[in-house]
Amino acid sequence: MGTISKNFSYREFEASGTADDPIAYVPPMEIFNGKYYSQNGVLYLCTRDSGTALSHDLSALVGLYVTTA
Repeated sequence: MGTISKNFSYREFEASGTADDPIAYVPPMEIFNGKYYSQNGVLYLCTRDSGTALSHDLSALVGLYVTTA
């Protein structure tokens, strides 16, 4: 059997939600006010918290939860 180094560490990288580092939107997903999301090559800015996971594409939520950026 192999051994695992005690120096091994795992770090999960997450997007920051800025215009330069948007969060990849994959429904169902909750979105948050002020964060940027990308889907299908389009950048969106969230204008209000969804409060729950959304199942629609962001293109269907323009004017409700997001604007195109």
